[in-house]
Amino acid sequence: MIIVQTPLRVSFFGGGTDIPSYYLHEGGCVLSSAIDKYIFVSIKTRFDDKIRVGYTETELVDHVDELQHDLIREAIRITGVNHGVEITTMGDIPSAGSGLGSSSTVTVGTLQALYAFQGEHVTAERLAREACQIEIDILGKPIGVQDQMIAAYGGLCFMEFQQDGRVVIEKLTLSRDVKRELASNLMLFYTGITRQADSILHEQKVNIQQRLGILAELKQLARFARDELRAGNVDELGHMLHYSWTLKKRLASGISTGEIDEMYTRARRAGALGGKITGAGGGGFLLLYCTREHQASVRKALKSFRELPFKLERDGAKTIFNYPRSENGTEEFGNRVHQAITIDPQLSEEKGIQPVMSKNGEQNSESSSLLQQYIQDLGHTVSELPLEKIQAAVEVLHSKRMSGHRFFIMGNGGSSSTASHFVCDLNKNTRLKGQPDFKAFSLTDNMPVFSAYANDEGYENVFARQLENDLAPGDVVIAISASGNSENVLRGIEHARKVGAFTIGFTGFDGGQLGSLVDLHINISNNTIEQVEDLHLVLEHMMILTLKQRIKSTASSLIESERPSPVPYKATQKEASVIVQTGEGNTDEGNLPSRGEWIYNLNRSLLRKETDEVLLEQILTSTFNLLKADSGSLLRYDHNGKLTGGYTVYAGKMVRRNADEVSTIGRRGLAKWVFDNHVPTLIENTREDSRWILGQGDAASRSAVSVPLVIEGETVGVLSLARFREKGYTDSHLAFLTAISYLLTNRADPEIDANAGDIKLDELPKAK
Repeated sequence: MIIVQTPLRVSFFGGGTDIPSYYLHEGGCVLSSAIDKYIFVSIKTRFDDKIRVGYTETELVDHVDELQHDLIREAIRITGVNHGVEITTMGDIPSAGSGLGSSSTVTVGTLQALYAFQGEHVTAERLAREACQIEIDILGKPIGVQDQMIAAYGGLCFMEFQQDGRVVIEKLTLSRDVKRELASNLMLFYTGITRQADSILHEQKVNIQQRLGILAELKQLARFARDELRAGNVDELGHMLHYSWTLKKRLASGISTGEIDEMYTRARRAGALGGKITGAGGGGFLLLYCTREHQASVRKALKSFRELPFKLERDGAKTIFNYPRSENGTEEFGNRVHQAITIDPQLSEEKGIQPVMSKNGEQNSESSSLLQQYIQDLGHTVSELPLEKIQAAVEVLHSKRMSGHRFFIMGNGGSSSTASHFVCDLNKNTRLKGQPDFKAFSLTDNMPVFSAYANDEGYENVFARQLENDLAPGDVVIAISASGNSENVLRGIEHARKVGAFTIGFTGFDGGQLGSLVDLHINISNNTIEQVEDLHLVLEHMMILTLKQRIKSTASSLIESERPSPVPYKATQKEASVIVQTGEGNTDEGNLPSRGEWIYNLNRSLLRKETDEVLLEQILTSTFNLLKADSGSLLRYDHNGKLTGGYTVYAGKMVRRNADEVSTIGRRGLAKWVFDNHVPTLIENTREDSRWILGQGDAASRSAVSVPLVIEGETVGVLSLARFREKGYTDSHLAFLTAISYLLTNRADPEIDANAGDIKLDELPKAK
């Protein structure tokens, strides 16, 4: 059995300019998007040679010519699958008269299913071309070509129909914020009116010569809308939709009705900026653009109409289920590549159109097109990688490494090899002398253990049972699963959550159950298994490369002096204490003491036999002076994570505080954020970061750095320093403070000679 999923669409601007009889003379363009509402076409082999087609009715015939469903009948004829099959169509919404392009969606989906049934890969261009042939050339429907294109290609597309017959399809690349704003501000309501579009489209086609001015404006609105989206001016679409709807109603008499006009007026009065009836008009769905603050009012105003929540869909027609595979193999790359296509302008209107691929005037081979498609799909997915979450994962891995925690990585099949690869790179490629190594383990590599658990306790427990032996609170568990639904992976993550480990998930498709279970979810927005696995390995390499740079900037650079080259350091205990406590001899820009010097000085003057309480006080004093802060704080926490008090420094005066006195910054300020996330952070402007709590009358902009302080694997405090932004802190300052956090975790050997004179940096005591 094979199941194909093909998206429906909403058309925003330019409808009517995609009719060949218009654009072959005037040119046209349309802005349209696929949505996450689909028509599913399933196909399977029958025992006999009959053809069975199921939709709102059921047909069982001996020959294709006997089929009444004209779209499926012609698709069968074109593909040559003419006996012994059973085809069923299912839709997310009633397809008749919806205005969401359902007839073209059925045609494209049926073609895709029939070709997949024969083990043949076809491009989006071919699907669109042959769907146009069926609907316009063979069946003579008075429709345009945008619906076939969007069903095959998917995505948010600007389509330009040129007078020479070329149709250029551009998938708009928008920022995440713009796409999110656009999707969240669109609403669909079902009018309850079903209609046949043919009569409206026929009248519209007859009226073309009398409506050239209106069509020219509609065409221009599509271009303006594309440009406004590129510029991020999303709300402009609402205003333009309203104006476009007033124009569209003048193309034919049946496009709107009194009931539709009343429905639209109520929506506008409630706060919608604009809208339109989807498709040809006369019924179906009302599309509205409404900002989120007014959507509740619009829903109340239209409470008698059913709303259809939806999202924009990136993919076009694709095979989502194929079992078993045919002898010559069937694979589906999923996302379709957009290309220019040419429509022969010599064909008469009666014949319709016949688009053919064109690149430098030559027909591309099918295999070459598929290879290009795969590469371009990868490129599109890479452009949408969630960089903020990847960076957050890097920070978690770096912080956990510095605090001595362990890392466990798991996955099945191809994901198991990615897990092994990840462990290899973590343990080997991030090593740096003087810094803690990653302690990473792959849960798939010990086959005796793996197979023993699988055999004795079930494959679903192979990861959870291993984690029960080794996992400790604060460790990190990384799960790699394309579907996000592997039972053994889910059980492993559930155990990790019980233990108190930090969990990270790499997924594809819609993220599955794993996405909602993990602390940090990184999803590859792609529905092709091969490409998801490709990009999981890309993720791993991106993180390793960034970790290496992160280690160099926050650790490696601290082992070496920030001066051009390390020099022997000579200091008596008294001199070292003065340097640490006052910062004498150090300029503010680029001349901080090296980590080695700081360890040496702090060991001699501060760490000898002091309690943790005294140590924290001395660290605040010394770092405050060394980094020339204007204000600072060091908050203390007990082993249960409870705020117990701390110290503040302002105008050169340090004051010891109880828990109540520092509760504001300790429970909802920057220190709270750093404590909860165990990640050092730099704020360039305290007035622009919500984590910084502004004091009364605090109008100045400051720069701040904050790091967790860890002693023997336990976070005992958070150190924060701030100064005026004119001399703001940099990554170097943050790196210096991060090194202190590491220092406290791994105290240097106390048995050093307090009277030692000449000590070279590379001869400093090694951290335990």
